[in-house]
Amino acid sequence: MTYVAPLWSASRLPCSTQRRRTYFLYYILLSVVMFALYAFARNIEYWVQGESQGFLRLFLQGFWAPGLWGDAGGDI
Repeated sequence: MTYVAPLWSASRLPCSTQRRRTYFLYYILLSVVMFALYAFARNIEYWVQGESQGFLRLFLQGFWAPGLWGDAGGDI
């Protein structure tokens, strides 16, 4: 839902198709930049500790993290 809701909202905007595509591309670009900065910072943190995780692995972990925020089990 974290990624679908903003895209769904953009698809329902009362504007031209070109403008909706522009919003979609900005959303994707900002998401990629945000996850890349997260991965870069975490990579530096691991490097200082003498460990190596890899930029791509950290990027994908950041990308997937919102999917782990919900309580899939329903236990409260």
